[in-house]
Amino acid sequence: MLVAFFVEHTRANMSWGRCTKMKLQDRLNLNKYEGLWFEQARDANFRFERGDCQQARYSVADDKNDTIYILNSQYRDDQTGFDTASGIAKCEGAQCKVRFSWYMPEGDYRLLYTDYTNYSVVYSCNDILGVAKAEYVWILSRE
Repeated sequence: MLVAFFVEHTRANMSWGRCTKMKLQDRLNLNKYEGLWFEQARDANFRFERGDCQQARYSVADDKNDTIYILNSQYRDDQTGFDTASGIAKCEGAQCKVRFSWYMPEGDYRLLYTDYTNYSVVYSCNDILGVAKAEYVWILSRE
């Protein structure tokens, strides 16, 4: 399957160069995308999430359908329990900028493909001073 190949051969990393333009989901419908998603796979080097059972809940925030409320959660361990992070994403089509705190920079969230009911492939790339980039990829599912 193409998605399995993509995850297997694309590793989260930092490298020289700028982020590339990638083909994104055509005509993203945020109303169909909202709801609960479960992380199924992510890059081995993905450093943001360190627990298990990662979940993302998305809710359309406005009538313009360009803003999403986000609630991410993950199970850390028996001592810590669940961690949560809430944020907001502003989207132009399938290209979104995510912010979890006013003092943190926006994160990149590019929806490469979703069928809305089964899975989504998400890619993130952040330019670093115009000479390097940090890339990540992960797969979400409804179950």
